Amino acid sequence: MERFLDRLIERGLQTLLIMSPRALASVPLWSQSLMESAAFIILGALLLKRVFGASPLILPKWRLLIPIAVFVLIAVIQIMPLPQAVLSYISPKTAQIHRAFGNASSSGPLTVSIYPGASINELLKLLAYAAVFFITINYCKTSERIDRLMRTVVYTGIGLLSLAILQKLTWNGRLY
Repeated sequence: MERFLDRLIERGLQTLLIMSPRALASVPLWSQSLMESAAFIILGALLLKRVFGASPLILPKWRLLIPIAVFVLIAVIQIMPLPQAVLSYISPKTAQIHRAFGNASSSGPLTVSIYPGASINELLKLLAYAAVFFITINYCKTSERIDRLMRTVVYTGIGLLSLAILQKLTWNGRLY
């Protein structure tokens, strides 16, 4: 089981590195969701490996966790419904926009974010990046694994460069 999870984690990480730029640079929502799901599945495999294996999880130094925690906290505060009085104190311009466009007509809570759906998508993207960071520091503990991962990065870069040159030489003026 542990060997299967090892292979799943390594192949999953390599697949993320190779496929993320290929799926329209992960710009459309479908490709972002696919890459985020893959990151969370690989994180689940890593956690399962730690449950069945003897090696403990490696947590990054607390100084590396602070920026991630701050960004997540900011994102959560932006999508958390707040009473209008609190929102007016924290972000008076946002409260003014809510009033101007009719979102503040009721006495219900409002979010700091004007578009909470997009903020949730960005929070999920941030959590996926954090998951990939956590996976990388826990899995790439040997020089062989680091070498394989770096080769994947270099070969992916060479492939994307070759594709870009080919597209530049044969471009017809349209995206598709």
